[in-house]
Amino acid sequence: TFYGVKLINTELKRMMGPGVTVSEVKIRLTHLAVRGIRYEDPQMKKRLLQVEEIRVYPALFSSLKGALRIRELAILRPSFFFYRSREGAFVGPWPAGEKEKGDRETKEKKEGKVFQMRIDRLRIQEGAVDFEDRKVEGPPADIHMRKMDLDVSDIRYPFVSTHSQVALKGKMVGPSKEGDLETKGWIDFNSLDMDTVFNVREIEVKTLE
Repeated sequence: TFYGVKLINTELKRMMGPGVTVSEVKIRLTHLAVRGIRYEDPQMKKRLLQVEEIRVYPALFSSLKGALRIRELAILRPSFFFYRSREGAFVGPWPAGEKEKGDRETKEKKEGKVFQMRIDRLRIQEGAVDFEDRKVEGPPADIHMRKMDLDVSDIRYPFVSTHSQVALKGKMVGPSKEGDLETKGWIDFNSLDMDTVFNVREIEVKTLE
């Protein structure tokens, strides 16, 4: 697993694009610990992502020849920021160079060099989501979600058609109180088909009006 950790460290550095900063990376015996992750959109100069720590645990005897299996990917206390402009342009916490990344992946597929990865479990703990919508009339509409816990199993990259179990719960902040969100079911990351049950409790309609 130690060599798997070193391989992940190399891939992480290769994938980081402009606007991404990391305060500390430590190679542990059983996992890779990355602390103080921040992403700021290079053009908007807005902070879109902040993560206290990410821990990556490779599975025992992971292959080092083009494929990697991760036993658990834990994202601790992340904050995600989304914006929508007056014109309807949507900006989120993903690197701006998606086109270049897609071109590289297409080239790798043609050359048969696609980096394959399987994540047995993805876990987000105590996440926060802030959404600012400027397309509405008047002042921007703000939606805030807190204490978001997400658990997803069996994620494969490149994506294949499989039912990945997903469970999400958290709270939506209203004008006077917090409401509860909860969803369970499965999602197919290849087709984006899904079958989930979504429950909300005591969420103030004013928040979404």
